[in-house]
Amino acid sequence: MAELNSAAPHVRQRGGRRSMKMSTRVDLTPMVDLGFLLITFFMVSTSWTKPRAATLRMPANGEPMKLGNNAALTLIALDNNKIFYYNGELDQSLKEGSYGVTSYRQHDGIGDIIRQKQLAMDRTYKGGRKMSGKWVS
Repeated sequence: MAELNSAAPHVRQRGGRRSMKMSTRVDLTPMVDLGFLLITFFMVSTSWTKPRAATLRMPANGEPMKLGNNAALTLIALDNNKIFYYNGELDQSLKEGSYGVTSYRQHDGIGDIIRQKQLAMDRTYKGGRKMSGKWVS
């Protein structure tokens, strides 16, 4: 990459040998070329990777939908990769026994709990109106 040019004349003087100090010159042209190539690469690669933001979807304006306490599923992270969960309000859930501790696994863990809750909600709430005291369409 760099070139070292050292060409010194051999001069003899009277009285003995004396070496001349050699002049060194380092050619940095290849290093400058490499620097410009790196600058060009990073300029091009940063222009190719544009940051993309996720679309934020908000609920429509209007009256809020009222759901009962049984529609809520609360998850609390614990130590050792465990999750404490309960349905509705904590006091009522402790009385009814609708709480538990599970793991982060998709099967035999929190994934099954969420799917069970979703199935219960699908059976209870159909479309938006109540069916026999519960919401239905």
